[in-house]
Amino acid sequence: AAEALADELRLGAGDLYGAIAERLRVKHQLTIRILPVDVMPDLLRRLDLHARQLQLSETLDSASRTFAAAYQLAQIEARGEIDGL
Repeated sequence: AAEALADELRLGAGDLYGAIAERLRVKHQLTIRILPVDVMPDLLRRLDLHARQLQLSETLDSASRTFAAAYQLAQIEARGEIDGL
């Protein structure tokens, strides 16, 4: 499943964060929103299904934002496999 997702994202293209954000937007109708620390003082990542947003803290650096977005995408797309473990 992970290999197929990597192929679909065309990870060789270079912009992993952009590819993940696009996948979340197109396939799952989710946008990524970076929020200030005063809005998310105790959280680094939050999935708000009502607002259809993956909310990330501004305190995350670029690599951490990419990881958080990839983690959320994996949680959504591999739910069946994860639940089957």
